[in-house]
Formats: sequence, C-alpha cells, structure tokens
Amino acid sequence: MPVTRPNQFILISRIGGEQPGPHQDSARLLIEFWALTSAAAETMCSTGRAALRNARATFFNDVFVYAWANEQGPVYLNDPAIQDRRRVQIHGDLVIATDPTT
Repeated sequence: MPVTRPNQFILISRIGGEQPGPHQDSARLLIEFWALTSAAAETMCSTGRAALRNARATFFNDVFVYAWANEQGPVYLNDPAIQDRRRVQIHGDLVIATDPTT
C-alpha cells in the first residue's frame, strides 16, 4: 500500500480459480473497496456488486462475461496498519470466455 494514495480506490486480486477450457476462465477475485469513511466504502462496494451482477451475458473488449457467481461478503475488515482509510471487501468468481460458443 503506497504512503500517498487517493481518497478512494479499489484493489482487485486474483486469489484462485480455474480454467475449464482453452477459451474460458473462472477467476476467483478478492475485491477491496477503500475510502475515507465506512459509509463511502460501503457505497463503493454496493455499486461494484451491482456492476458485476449486471455484467452477466455482456461483452467487454471482446470478452464474454458469463457470470459473477459464488459471491461472499461484504466483509468490513479495516487494516490496522492503515488508519486513514476504511475497507469493505467481497470475493467471488468472474466467469469469462474469449469465445462464448465454447
């Protein structure tokens, strides 16, 4: 975490998943929403969750989004080493394909 950071930001980390086919991926993602207040972090999280759910059956830069699935959270987990930001996090599976016919 950099010492100088924006008032709010999102960190996305791949924490697992599988590749069921040569053109498919099911990425397990940890998504952290950071903001100055818990309320702002929660609002960001709600917006992010809705965007992920609404991405189902859409294309983004020639990548087909099958689903956002197996979501867990939100979890309100502040980092004791970072006193000036609040964190809300979720994790789930982003299922995508470069060839939606597979």
